[in-house]
Amino acid sequence: MFSYAYYSYTNPVIFTTKSTYYSSSSFFFILIIGFALLGSGYYYGLRTDNADIFIADLIDDINSIIEDYRSDKSDEEKEKQNTELIPKDEKIVKKDTKYKLLPLPKNPYYSVDKHARKCPKKAAKDISSLAKYLSKGAKSDLQKARSIYVWLTENISYDDKGYNSGNYSDCDALSVLQNKTSVCEGYAELFLTLGLEMGLEIEKIHGYAKGYGYSSGDKFIDTNHAWNIIKINNQWRVFDATWGRGFGKNVNGNLVSKKDFNEYWFNVDPYESIFNHLPDDFDKTFVSRKIDLKIYERMPYIDNEYFQLGFNGKNTLTQSLKSNKLSTPKCYGIDTYVKATKAPNLDLLNLDESYYFELYVPRAYKIAIIDAENNWTYFEREKGVFSLNYTPNVKGEIRISAKIENGGDSYHTIMIYKAGTNQQIS
Repeated sequence: MFSYAYYSYTNPVIFTTKSTYYSSSSFFFILIIGFALLGSGYYYGLRTDNADIFIADLIDDINSIIEDYRSDKSDEEKEKQNTELIPKDEKIVKKDTKYKLLPLPKNPYYSVDKHARKCPKKAAKDISSLAKYLSKGAKSDLQKARSIYVWLTENISYDDKGYNSGNYSDCDALSVLQNKTSVCEGYAELFLTLGLEMGLEIEKIHGYAKGYGYSSGDKFIDTNHAWNIIKINNQWRVFDATWGRGFGKNVNGNLVSKKDFNEYWFNVDPYESIFNHLPDDFDKTFVSRKIDLKIYERMPYIDNEYFQLGFNGKNTLTQSLKSNKLSTPKCYGIDTYVKATKAPNLDLLNLDESYYFELYVPRAYKIAIIDAENNWTYFEREKGVFSLNYTPNVKGEIRISAKIENGGDSYHTIMIYKAGTNQQIS
């Protein structure tokens, strides 16, 4: 039996000084729920002799909704605070008109994604009809894989109840298709079945994942995750529709998953996935150095945001195998396109040593480095490319943050480094 791993993710949001738990719109939403419950209670047998009990229950339900809302907001603030900053000496304006923003890169799978998300229910009645529908408009193996990936992440919910209880629903492909919910085994099995039906060279992989509940240094007793590999242009690539569907949070000791489409886990370079996906068949890592479980457990935990920024997986793996103390910058996904075309891939920046940074952020107005003493150094901007030669002279944390379109007046943190020496930083 597998103890299925789910993806754990902290997504930074705008930092604000407001501390209200819910807005007026949320309050009216709760009132609407209350009236709806009251109406349904009347319809289903609310009488004068039980009205006091029904009203008391209704009040308890509304209070529960409010408390859940407050708790959720409070947890998010605790997780995501300090990722957004506002400089004290910068004038706050409603709109920054100094810079002309550039268009975002086009989605090369736009038509495939749209087709998959518009799949009618009748087309998903069985494996054969769904595979036939998803194949339409997919001209290559990669597009076929994309169509399956998007459909799965859009239509199959994660089985939180099964994960938390250990009583998993059936994970065969047809059951997952009919129930529209499963854990990773079901996602991978349905991906496999559809892929084979559509002519892909695809396999299902069981292995060890550094996902939900994992802490750096943990040891693995058994495999805990399932995903897929597909041969694309004669090279094996990694696909994880479970983690592509969203992320998981720990709420009162239980997994609560949230749907949030993750582009990254489609067509992943094995040199990147090896940091958190190790197949139980070590010959299917598809990296040049054989990685067994002991090596994998010693390897640093590196989240996908690091690789999404553009850092090279093969180089990072080579460095990590040479040093057990490899530490990379903490990276965050922000609500716009970001690529670090040039930046140090280790988190320690030596004092009084110069480093060159270059980031492509087409929808950003400004980017700054903020040191531990809250000194702000701004990047030069040229057609969406932000560059800076930076020499740290203050020991401690260094943040690279961007002021982006629709991001308010805050600067959203992209990366966090540490400035110091090769000795321990206190």
